[in-house]
Amino acid sequence: MASTEHKTALGTTVKLSGQNYILWSQAFKLFLGSQNKLHHILTSPPPSNDAIFPTWQQADYSVMTWLLNSMEESTRKAQWEDFLVAKFLSGLDNSLKVVRDHLLASDSVPTLSNALARVLRVATGSTDSVSSSGTTTESSAMAVRGRARPSSMRGLNILRSIVILFVRQS
Repeated sequence: MASTEHKTALGTTVKLSGQNYILWSQAFKLFLGSQNKLHHILTSPPPSNDAIFPTWQQADYSVMTWLLNSMEESTRKAQWEDFLVAKFLSGLDNSLKVVRDHLLASDSVPTLSNALARVLRVATGSTDSVSSSGTTTESSAMAVRGRARPSSMRGLNILRSIVILFVRQS
């Protein structure tokens, strides 16, 4: 008999469409319980330096695959895009907190390219971004925090941080 760690499971047959969340979530929860993985979505992951992390990560790959397979294609694409935006924004340097908070407070999640463009505008000190009131304002992250550094140096350091962060997360 094959180990439970290597059995193939496709997930629930109820596909998340954006209109059936309650039904889908109940079906998916039952499925995870049948695979002994319900705890995986209810608890925090172990630290990456913990000896059990590789085993947890393998289970996480399974759960993520089941999640993706249980969504209709259009829903999966939208959720994946939202996930990438959230991951990108959550990893930003604290000096970009103002733009991150502004983007996360929006009524809808921006596209990844829109989020990146807006962060880059702030990071490079561009003055053409729009504030929450709809007016054009100085959008420099350092100006908002009351620090002054040469614009080219500030932009270069923040851009370097963004690129390093994005490469590490990819």
